Amino acid sequence: MMNDECRMMNIFRTYSLKALKGRRMSAQGERSEPWDNRQSCVNQGERSEPWGKQYIILLLAVVCSFAVQAQTSRVSMSGTVMDAANGESMMGVYVILTDLTNPSNVQGGVTNQAGYYSVSVLPGRYKLSVNYLGYKPVEDTIILNKSVTRHFELSPAVIEGEEVVIQGERGDVNV
Repeated sequence: MMNDECRMMNIFRTYSLKALKGRRMSAQGERSEPWDNRQSCVNQGERSEPWGKQYIILLLAVVCSFAVQAQTSRVSMSGTVMDAANGESMMGVYVILTDLTNPSNVQGGVTNQAGYYSVSVLPGRYKLSVNYLGYKPVEDTIILNKSVTRHFELSPAVIEGEEVVIQGERGDVNV
């Protein structure tokens, strides 16, 4: 009988105290609150929550934290971009990594004054593009499993266009 009463008290404890409206009569005729008899349950060796459930919840929390950490561990690709013709560092070059498994996932960066870039991504297979106006683009497919340093030299490219002829007539201004 006492075990059933302890189980009921554990159920009552899960609800707010405001939900418990009346007082209960004890065997001696004294009024007492249902939560006052917690000590009698502890003396019987029962716990308010079984360790099995707590252990499983703790284990799931630890496993989930490792899974989240594995998903969020990022790798970086960094280096410099130089002009192949004169060896000077190039500022404003776009370095773009496009995820091959999810093409909408695009990460990139722009080189600074020293020609340095750094792009941080999740491990995987990527299409690499290094672009700058007036230079030949560099494109490659790479697999990033760890952080790497990669330097690039861009060669100038000639942009050829078709001949443009402009014709026009000037009207008489003195009239």
